[in-house]
Order: sequence, then C-alpha cells, then structure tokens
Amino acid sequence: MRALPTSKNRKKTFWTIRQDSLEAVKMEAVVKGKEKIEINGRWENTIKIEIHPAGFFSSFWHAHYWFRPADLVFVQYRGVHGLPGTPATTVSLKN
Repeated sequence: MRALPTSKNRKKTFWTIRQDSLEAVKMEAVVKGKEKIEINGRWENTIKIEIHPAGFFSSFWHAHYWFRPADLVFVQYRGVHGLPGTPATTVSLKN
C-alpha cells in the first residue's frame, strides 16, 4: 500500500485474511488525496488512503491510512473494529 501514492493508478485491489474467521476478503485501496493531520501534538502533511471491501460491502466498512509524502512512511491508521457504535481504533507513529 505504501507504493500506491506514487503509482499512476489511484486505486489498488488486494486480498487480505480476516483474523477472526480466516476468511479471504477482496479489498480496495483508494488514494483520497493530501491531508494535514495532528499526530502527537504535531501537524503533519500526509497522503490519505481509504481501504474498504470490494463490491457490495464497500459501503459498510472502511478505514484510513496516512503516509508522510517525503518518504512514504506510515504515520497513522484509523478504523472501527466491531459493531456499529464501537469507537474507532487509532494507531499513530510515535515521534
């Protein structure tokens, strides 16, 4: 996924394995554009990528990854892992 922001294609299809059921799921990653976000009290310029299941289930779940444009290092992830109403999980690069 790290190479996607520099690719000619703004969308990539891939497969992943669900940890809870070991089921293979076809996913899509889409470059959403540049975004400035706050990480650990510091503002960072980033490239935002959305991931979601391919096809019909795409409107039921999504998550976001942010990468630093200069070196394409992952800086943050945010997504919900549970039933509706479950708080989002956020994972950030520690400075």
